[in-house]
Amino acid sequence: MEGSVSNVEVCNFAYTGQLEKLRQSILSDKTLACKTDQDRRTALHWACSAGHTDIVEFLLDLGVEVNLEDDALWTPLHIAASAGREDIVRSLISKGAQLNSVNQNGCTPLHYAASKDRYEIALLLLENGADPNATDKYESTPLHRASTKGNYRLIQLLLKQSASTNIQDSQGNTPLHLACDEERVEAAKLLVEHGASIYIENKEEKTPLQMAKGGLGNILRRIAPASIMCDLTRDSNLETDNMADFSLMNSRLDSFHGSSLALQVPADKLARAGFFFTGHADRVCCFSCGKTVENWHSGDKPVERHKEVSPLCRFLCFAHRTRFNPSSDSTNGPIISDEAEDLGYQLRTGAVVDESTYPMAPHMRSEEARLQTFSSWPSAAPVRAQDLAQAGLYYLGESDRVQCFCCGGMLGGWEAGDTAWGEHTKHFPYCFFILGHDVGNIPFQGGTEEEECGSRNHHNTQGLMDSFEERLGSFAGVQHPIDHERLARAGLYSTGSRDGVLCFRCGGGLKGWQPEEDPWEEHAKHYPGCSFVLAEKGAEFVNSIQLQDPRRNRATSSHQNGFSGNTKEVLRSHVAQKAIEMGLSPCVVEKTILEKISRTGSGYCSLEALMEDCINSSPESDAAKQDEDPLEKLMKLQREKQCKICMDRDISIVFIPCGHLVTCEQCSKSLIKCPICCGAISQKLKTYIS
Repeated sequence: MEGSVSNVEVCNFAYTGQLEKLRQSILSDKTLACKTDQDRRTALHWACSAGHTDIVEFLLDLGVEVNLEDDALWTPLHIAASAGREDIVRSLISKGAQLNSVNQNGCTPLHYAASKDRYEIALLLLENGADPNATDKYESTPLHRASTKGNYRLIQLLLKQSASTNIQDSQGNTPLHLACDEERVEAAKLLVEHGASIYIENKEEKTPLQMAKGGLGNILRRIAPASIMCDLTRDSNLETDNMADFSLMNSRLDSFHGSSLALQVPADKLARAGFFFTGHADRVCCFSCGKTVENWHSGDKPVERHKEVSPLCRFLCFAHRTRFNPSSDSTNGPIISDEAEDLGYQLRTGAVVDESTYPMAPHMRSEEARLQTFSSWPSAAPVRAQDLAQAGLYYLGESDRVQCFCCGGMLGGWEAGDTAWGEHTKHFPYCFFILGHDVGNIPFQGGTEEEECGSRNHHNTQGLMDSFEERLGSFAGVQHPIDHERLARAGLYSTGSRDGVLCFRCGGGLKGWQPEEDPWEEHAKHYPGCSFVLAEKGAEFVNSIQLQDPRRNRATSSHQNGFSGNTKEVLRSHVAQKAIEMGLSPCVVEKTILEKISRTGSGYCSLEALMEDCINSSPESDAAKQDEDPLEKLMKLQREKQCKICMDRDISIVFIPCGHLVTCEQCSKSLIKCPICCGAISQKLKTYIS
């Protein structure tokens, strides 16, 4: 049967809601009511999956066994609770459904209700005797599930029903560990208010306080019960209410006032790296991990020294995302450049402000609206319409040309091997949708209910992998360099081929993993528009990942904008050849281009910019700079900061995509082309120069 979910006809009738056909078939042969299909599912399982309450009532009135298990030990109640079928759950309970039955993952229906924030269903289950402290095969309780997702009302409900706050799962994590790790601030506060310990260690010997990011640890200390606060005052390394909140940048900065250390290493760089001054010699301490660093010298880089003593510091992992490999050879140069650190910090703290009008096509914000434009999409095209729509693109109705609803960029000439996300990222890397900004995109909410509850049908693998347990189960017997639980929490499941994984939501694939890589970061890096990543981690997280390294957003890791590290390829470029023809030394041209690629991830798009940098970096110019009069140097710097149009106000607007910073805000308003390179301006970013 075309479009069928089962090899048993009455199961298909139940799933598609054909009550009369189902009634006629079963009344003619009552054994069909309990007949199982290839997944050992009955018509009742499928009716619960699709949400057909009338069919469920009909089958229950016939006396169909309510607790039959399918091949994965899912009962009808498991399926209904997971899929959010409140009326069906009520009917099943009234017919004696077992509330604490477990499937192959050890999960009860309440586990799924807690994980998927099915409040009314969880309330029904608990009121009728469901165990709030039941553990699955990973020793997780419903409270663990709700805390991971930050399902606040469900956490309240579970706590009201005497759920234990300090049960540890197979990794030693309590619900509070998981809430802190996932940055569920309100959930974490609620757990501590109800007795969750902030000092229980997991198998990695980490407490919830150590897993808390930013200022969450300080918040939890303040609301911890009095008995815990007494212990806190005996620990000199922890803050009390009378101390400054060093999770705040200004508090850390203030701690360096009057310190001679600030004469050697700038106080703002120390504070930026998470350090506050302890008052002893030149010792500083990280407010997050508690590690101390001393014996500072002029020229030391605070972030680099912080990572040497605490490479896994949560603050560093969040605020300074430059890759750090402790085993790397230090002779390869500095791990962090001041320029990259300063730029990254400005971006993260909002020093750069978006001044553009977006999206360019607001009527195409909805993924469903974009998908509808592909009704006449060429059937032989190598890229699927669904993938293009998810990547922010809609069909222009001509050949295979598509356009981004956000940046307005157009793409065409699709070839075998192209991907929607890859080509969009390659050609329009500064598109705010690609970068993960909240530009009003509305993800497509379509899909069958079968996908919600985890069908074993081969064609609905993504629906099957909707639950964390199913994704985790896909790694059984698989040797993977990344912890299986971390991959599953990031929405990824095993393809069964080496270390390959797929996202259950966006379908994006990842492989070639390195042990130090973070699944959430890699997911956000390569598939920034994935609705699961955006829902779980937020647009700010995706944006910070996309802003880590401009080189990452290119089509391949070994090439940037058509250039590679190969000297011959660099000098073959059009702008390089023109510069050499105008009399510049090939060595200087080569060095200048390679330095820019290393610094920004892209080469030169204009001859003028290349020539200017070549001249400024030549030995002659270096010597001239050394002999330059200090007053003249100051005047030159002041001129460089002046708007090149009005020559009055300071420059403050960066043009995208060329990157030129040449005008003030007022003069930029009327410009549609860059006055330096004459390139079209797609976006204008406001920056603040100190």
